[in-house]
Amino acid sequence: MNTRLSLALAASAALGLLALTGCGCDDGISDILDGSQPFADKPIYEDVGGPHDGGHDGGGGGDVEADGGVDVGPACGDSGICKKSQDCRCGECKPHYCTKDDDCNPGQICNLRNCTDSFLLCTGSSCGTSPDQCTCDIDGQKCAAANGKGACHYDLCDAQGQCPAGTSCFNTFCVVSLPCNGKCLDTQVCLTDRNECIPAPAGALNCDKKCDPGQLRVFKDPATSTYEVCKQIECDCVFLPNIAVGEYGHYCSVAVKGTDVYAAAYSRTYGDLVVTKFTAGSDDLVAADPATAQFVDGVPATGTLSGNPNGPRGGITDPGPDVGKYTSIAVGGDGNLAVAYYDVTNGDLKYAHSDGTKWTAHAVDGADGSDVGMYASLAFAKDGKPHIAYFQKFGPQGADFLKGALKLAVGKSATPASSADWDITVVESTVISCRGLCPTGQVCVAQAPLAACVQEQTDCTPACSKQKCIHDGTGAATCVDEATSPAPELNEGTGLFPSLVAAADGNDYIAYYDHTPIDLKTFKGNLKTAVIAGGTPTIAIQDGEDATGTDTGDVGRFASLAQDSGGAFGVAYYDATLNQLKYWRGAIGQQAVIEVVATGVTPGLKEFTGPDCSLAFDANKTPHIAYQNATDHTLMYAVRNNDTDPWPVANITTLIDPNDTTLQTKYGTGGYGFFTRQAIDGTTSYIVNLKVGFTNPDQPTPDNRLLLYKKKF
Repeated sequence: MNTRLSLALAASAALGLLALTGCGCDDGISDILDGSQPFADKPIYEDVGGPHDGGHDGGGGGDVEADGGVDVGPACGDSGICKKSQDCRCGECKPHYCTKDDDCNPGQICNLRNCTDSFLLCTGSSCGTSPDQCTCDIDGQKCAAANGKGACHYDLCDAQGQCPAGTSCFNTFCVVSLPCNGKCLDTQVCLTDRNECIPAPAGALNCDKKCDPGQLRVFKDPATSTYEVCKQIECDCVFLPNIAVGEYGHYCSVAVKGTDVYAAAYSRTYGDLVVTKFTAGSDDLVAADPATAQFVDGVPATGTLSGNPNGPRGGITDPGPDVGKYTSIAVGGDGNLAVAYYDVTNGDLKYAHSDGTKWTAHAVDGADGSDVGMYASLAFAKDGKPHIAYFQKFGPQGADFLKGALKLAVGKSATPASSADWDITVVESTVISCRGLCPTGQVCVAQAPLAACVQEQTDCTPACSKQKCIHDGTGAATCVDEATSPAPELNEGTGLFPSLVAAADGNDYIAYYDHTPIDLKTFKGNLKTAVIAGGTPTIAIQDGEDATGTDTGDVGRFASLAQDSGGAFGVAYYDATLNQLKYWRGAIGQQAVIEVVATGVTPGLKEFTGPDCSLAFDANKTPHIAYQNATDHTLMYAVRNNDTDPWPVANITTLIDPNDTTLQTKYGTGGYGFFTRQAIDGTTSYIVNLKVGFTNPDQPTPDNRLLLYKKKF
């Protein structure tokens, strides 16, 4: 047990025994003074009385002199002592055997007719006879010795005010849940170690002080002051504990700013955009530090204050708009961070920018009713203006509604502040089916080669059962099947997984995946590139079709485009037909070389090697690819050789293996390499990825972690 707590509890237990009856009043003394005179309203002062034993001097009650006289002390007033069957407790005559908490000293409770220490939560047989036998009902509390029985208490915060993971330091205690549910009446005080609102003691200092929002009235310094003794009790208003940061890490991205590494990610706990900084250290693998988490967007303007208003989310736990998926973080020309991301609730592309102190955010595109912003890719041009490539799931109502598209937003200045400060270009669009997209009152029906929204009718005779009623091309009412399944594995359209380079030549270069539907069952699966020069895009298929247009496989997912210091381009991407990681190199829009980086090697096993790949070049123009082997959920790393064997097995490294028992002990069981993104600075690759926890009997709650791997080369 914490030494400080042991001493406090030991002292508290001893003083509690002394204070059970307050002054040492004598059962044998008649009503020499009946104690009926009102006790003056005086401040509570320190006065520990002895047990009601008929003759022990409790230090301020009344002593029986040898001649039978009474030495009247000051504890219950200068004018008298207590009646028989009463004890002097903190200046007031109270029943010797209590019946309610008010019969005891401030902070004490009446337990089995005896006044006992405030931290003694158990009653009757639940208390046990030793510290390891009591039953504690409040999360985070443990047993300790008090008054010869097991008592429940919280651990104390350490000297720096820190507590173990999963707890918060509040009022010197390490609490698990929100103390007193975060609110007591104006006439009450939160007794932290009992997690209960109690009446504010009369005469206590500052116990009538009104607390500010987000604060709670408590006893000051409870770990060093025992409430059960008669000393000056003082209240204080303290901020509620910080709310839990929760889980974040999905849809992560990474940026290096000076000597610091930052990640943007999505909070699954609150549905927010979070930016976090990884603390420095010598370890290759470090977890995101929750203390650095900044909730950039998604917090409602108003809501229930459930924690410290100066802490995460301003202490608000209420959900706001669901934002922060598909993040892309980068450092702008002003040296500050910016993030492009997807607003799920409104179907908008959003942009947040930091001035070094605070974040501001606004919608870039989507106000016309379209659903845009997925797979955002942010880059800054040499003039400092932000450029964002992103995917349109569907367009605004009208002719462009059933269209998936690759779009490009370019800031009109280095510091755009609203949607009016952006120029939007549709790079490429394709027609998609209406599955799941028809407005209310319309039905998605098969119409070769795809499906279209048709007005639903009610005049079919007989009425349709499992089908939908529409009017056919002749106007006749007929029952048809809805075109809702099978649902596509990915969103329909072109422009998925865009990866943008805002090059020094003033052009924008984008690699992306084309998933355009051919019919309701088959889709294109091509790696494409676009060059946008002077606002005009030039599109090329780089893999997935031969020169005659014949399909050669489903390729191009997780496209990651990068440019080396000499101006050459490379693209890492996933071949979903052969389950391989591939690398394309050459001039954008021209014939290029395609290489297989890694493939499944286990005979007879279909392996998935290459999802969530991320490409970056070092100063020597050497490509580095971080990726996931999705078969066994490992984080992998590949470096290219400039010879006849460009991707030798020796150059492929397992960075994080989920079978590593050390990692299992530290982070629990699970898989690694999800949402992998890397940024190279000097001779180090900084790779963020999400560890996804697996459930098992020993770990029923998955432990998901945002991690940074520092790969030196």
